[in-house]
Amino acid sequence: MCEGRLDGLKSYVLKTAKSSDVVFPFSAAQVSEITSNPLTDRCRERLELINEMSQGLYFVHSVYDYEFRVQSPFEVWETINEATLGIDEKQFLSELVPFDLIKEMRAQLGIDPKELNNLSGKAAVEIIDRVLSDSVTGSGSGPSSLRELVDYSKILNRQTFSQQWEAMGTSEEHMTIGSDLHSTFSLLEAFGYWPDTEKVCRKGSRYPDSQHVFNSAHCHSLVTRDKGMKNRAEAVFSIYGIQTKVLHTKEYLAELGLS
Repeated sequence: MCEGRLDGLKSYVLKTAKSSDVVFPFSAAQVSEITSNPLTDRCRERLELINEMSQGLYFVHSVYDYEFRVQSPFEVWETINEATLGIDEKQFLSELVPFDLIKEMRAQLGIDPKELNNLSGKAAVEIIDRVLSDSVTGSGSGPSSLRELVDYSKILNRQTFSQQWEAMGTSEEHMTIGSDLHSTFSLLEAFGYWPDTEKVCRKGSRYPDSQHVFNSAHCHSLVTRDKGMKNRAEAVFSIYGIQTKVLHTKEYLAELGLS
């Protein structure tokens, strides 16, 4: 919309936002993805558009907060950039589990992404659960389903971070809000359901994608041009009974009569 390729959608969004018939909240993950440090003129233009679209409605889940509030995207940018480590955290996290190792894991389990991608999210989960169950039959131990794997990851997080959370003055209950959704979304990609390409994987895009999906679980609709994210979001929402409607941008344009 900033670059003039979707002027019809831009006009609809800005007009509707001012009427308050529909609201378009923004998030820190969104601000982080569309900007750089230092800010360029292009970044400023994007933040101005988000401010106008959202009317300053900001959804935040931080160490201490979990709410909608009114705040400027520029203020949020300043907050998330006030203390940087000098590294690309998304890329750093993506390199913790190399892309080749993920592919090797899928091959060892006999998972073919091309087959999974032809299934609904629910059916893909059933296939993954069966593969996991079969893989532990011989050893007799280990998570035998996606849900069990998610539960196991929660135990690891508790063991690893509980003291840190306490020292920060927050709680496990607060810090694990949405953890099931985040973990399931990432695991679906790891096991080969609409997986990222190597280039996208190395950028660590699945981490902000997971955040976008979590944020959208608090909304009526999620609109994206990313087909893989769309299908994984639908799968996760179906698993947890979340009613958020997921639309590809083209579907949203058609729904609005703008295609």
